[in-house]
Amino acid sequence: MSEESLSVEKEPRPRAWLIFDMPGHEGEYVFNIDIQMNPQDVPVDLERKIVDALGKDWSVEARNGGSRLEICNKSRTRDDSVVLETVGRVLGEEYEFHHR
Repeated sequence: MSEESLSVEKEPRPRAWLIFDMPGHEGEYVFNIDIQMNPQDVPVDLERKIVDALGKDWSVEARNGGSRLEICNKSRTRDDSVVLETVGRVLGEEYEFHHR
């Protein structure tokens, strides 16, 4: 069998974005997903996993018909290490994770 016949084209992974302090979202992390630059709704099961993983000190709300999550610490403090590590762990290898 040649190498060409073994090659299987993989679908690109969806990209997950987590951005802090976007205009209009001061003091919040905004999470969304896109597939090949097309915005996607955040799956409800993924939202639940993020809510459960962050715990009671965090508010996670679906907005704009589920196309984004707004995440903020209930004490209104910024904690990148907690949010990035937790969301990254929940996403695993299924998503290409970007943050800023």
